[in-house]
Amino acid sequence: MGFPKLRSCQARLPGGRLSALTSSLIKPRKKAQTNASILNTKELMLEIRPSCEHCNKELPFNTTDAMICTFECTFCRDCVENILQHICPNCGGNFVSRPIRPKDLLEKYPVSNKRIYKPVDVETHLQRINNV
Repeated sequence: MGFPKLRSCQARLPGGRLSALTSSLIKPRKKAQTNASILNTKELMLEIRPSCEHCNKELPFNTTDAMICTFECTFCRDCVENILQHICPNCGGNFVSRPIRPKDLLEKYPVSNKRIYKPVDVETHLQRINNV
């Protein structure tokens, strides 16, 4: 019978051991079953939010001007480079360019219409990042 396989929240440790953090037992799957059939793809894709959280600038799905952090906080490149100094005011993480969703996939995987407009208190943000 043996021990059940565990799903790790983190990478395996040296020697192939699982880290101490485990999320759940892995259920055995049939060989024909794929990850795509198990996971809900729409829950895993980026929202592609329509505007900058700081200045409310429009950021359509195909712009190269959108930047996101690891939590998908969305800001325009101008705000990231000239105001936020490449540090997310919400989580403290860095920014990367938001990928562009291919136009032919928009119908099946629509972009978000969720607008988050909460201008950053720039003085507080700059004090926070300068004290780190």
